[in-house]
Amino acid sequence: MAPSSKDRREQAKAAADALRAKQAKAAQRQRTIAIVSLVVGIVVVVSLVLVILNNGTSAAPAAQVTPTVATGHGGIVFDRSGLVTPPDGAGAAAPGASPSSGVTLGPAGLTSDWPQNGDFAGNPVVVSVYFDPMCPYCGHFEQQSGKLLDQLRASGEIVIDSHPLSFLDRSSAGTNYSTRVANAAWTLAEKAPDAYFGFLEGVFADGVQPQEGTAGLTDDQIAQIALSAGAPKDVVDTFTDGTYTWWVAQATDIASQDLGSIATPDVMLNGVSISKTVDIYDPTALKAAIDAAAKG
Repeated sequence: MAPSSKDRREQAKAAADALRAKQAKAAQRQRTIAIVSLVVGIVVVVSLVLVILNNGTSAAPAAQVTPTVATGHGGIVFDRSGLVTPPDGAGAAAPGASPSSGVTLGPAGLTSDWPQNGDFAGNPVVVSVYFDPMCPYCGHFEQQSGKLLDQLRASGEIVIDSHPLSFLDRSSAGTNYSTRVANAAWTLAEKAPDAYFGFLEGVFADGVQPQEGTAGLTDDQIAQIALSAGAPKDVVDTFTDGTYTWWVAQATDIASQDLGSIATPDVMLNGVSISKTVDIYDPTALKAAIDAAAKG
């Protein structure tokens, strides 16, 4: 039997209702997609802005500050009385300035440049020590021979020409540990030199010096070592300013030119490297080499 007019109307109404519901669901889905897309777009734009701002901040060049205590070869000199400021013409050249007179880069120049040719009382042997705070062998050298050098400097037998380097930044999991410690060392040399060697002894102490490949000590730990070495708090508080970050890189580059290649620790007596001919980790052998250098 054919459907009645009433049945046909109800069927048509049901079909229309179903179509409207389907269309409403489709419209809702489109609105949801549009809202999600808008939110994602906003997040992407905000992220890009933050990346640009952050990159702009991190890309800012470090201030080019040259320490007044730095030699033309990037060292810090101490005699029996303490820090020795380089004489005119022997210090490091400020950025943009002409190189200091008498400073010659390269191994041949080391035997004649200051402090090797310095007029120090008693004609002491100039002991140049190149080191990186992350270098385990440098830590071993400090632990084994550091006290001997302290004693010989105090007695006036030697002058120490100290070179903090940063070529092992690559081994500190992105924290630039070597640069952070070297910057602290240069800060102390400039503003609190009496704490310099105590600080180095602290960062190289057994159980304190970090292993290669780790993040190294935190800024707070580095600061605490300096405070324990007697550095004033107002000086230590400037470590994180990174005042000498640029200079640390320059000093490391100078060392690479002077030495040909950097392998720390490198010890020189009156400008002549002994690291391959003398057991520098043996205080007795090191003392004998210094005595021989004193005799010429």
